[in-house]
Amino acid sequence: MAGARGIYGLSGSGIDVESLVKVGMMSEQKKYDRLYKKEVETEWRKEAFADVYSAVNTFRSSMSDMRLSSRTKPMTATSSLSDVVTATANANAGVMSHTVEVTQAASNAYLMTASGQKVARTNTAAPASVALKDVAFAGGTMPAGMVSGDTALSFKLSNGTGTAEVKFTAEEIFTKNLTLNDLATRINNARFIDSDGKKTALNITASYDAVS
Repeated sequence: MAGARGIYGLSGSGIDVESLVKVGMMSEQKKYDRLYKKEVETEWRKEAFADVYSAVNTFRSSMSDMRLSSRTKPMTATSSLSDVVTATANANAGVMSHTVEVTQAASNAYLMTASGQKVARTNTAAPASVALKDVAFAGGTMPAGMVSGDTALSFKLSNGTGTAEVKFTAEEIFTKNLTLNDLATRINNARFIDSDGKKTALNITASYDAVS
């Protein structure tokens, strides 16, 4: 017990134990400080090398691009009506001007007869209607003498191998009011009889939208 009291008695001996410990650790602290300083310097060097590498890589890419004539001799093209016609030019383009002449403007889709005649929409009372009767028949009415079971519209389709016919009766057009979408569906589903006597798809695709 006396020995234990003697050890604890150091606190009252006037000896600054904490200072002694600090002095004893100074050499170790200096070693740690030197190592930490080297670590920081190494990180700085690493970041500096990364910056240099990035700059060199960018320079190399730029020098590689400079070998291309498109970069050393750029040409541009301008249009007097850029909302109508635009153009682009590469390094091989010559110094010249071009004139674009419009001979025929694009038009919306329309029906055409077997003889190549355009079937104009004649029912002006329904200019936006997609009903076949309004697209192909004057006034959207059944022609005189036609009855419900008669063929009112007929389309012959061919894919170069086979031929099929798409038909609409007067009842379908004027009573059931079939539309351009129905026409597209029948074209897509058209079949022909092949050399083996089997029904085979023509694989002709049709679609309709109000814009075109």
